[in-house]
Amino acid sequence: MRNRLRPDPSVQYSLTGVPQNWVGDSAETSPEKSLSELGATVAPGSGSFSTDLATDLLLHEIAERVRLSTRADGVAIALTRSGELVCRAAAGRAPELGIRLNPYSGLSGLCLRGKTIQRCAATETDPRVDVAACRNLKVRSILVAPIVSKGHAVGLLEAFSSQPSHFR
Repeated sequence: MRNRLRPDPSVQYSLTGVPQNWVGDSAETSPEKSLSELGATVAPGSGSFSTDLATDLLLHEIAERVRLSTRADGVAIALTRSGELVCRAAAGRAPELGIRLNPYSGLSGLCLRGKTIQRCAATETDPRVDVAACRNLKVRSILVAPIVSKGHAVGLLEAFSSQPSHFR
């Protein structure tokens, strides 16, 4: 059985999946500072590695919450790093962690370039998707949303369903 992270029921979460005590108006309570603090708690003395680990844990929690709220079979979060789009979190039936996505083609490319949500209702007939990859993952519909920071698309959130026209 796969070990999954579960939210702490004693913590109130905002709509983004971030604990509310991490969100605030001052720099003292910014999510970035809280990630650093969480990273220091998770792996003391390891610097940026611990911040990356804290970020990945938070991304996994967000992916799981999106999967549950959309009733998707799987969700993946990919972020840009050194010019590549890399899967940093996955929940359910989704691409493997570390897999590189093509940021220039298909739904991913359209979403990143236009910073707009893309939806595929039927992977078997949509020319924007890799039909073989979708069959391999048993995906029949996809929803892709850009992750935007300071006006730039820095990643994607992708939700997958085995049912056609699942995302409306």
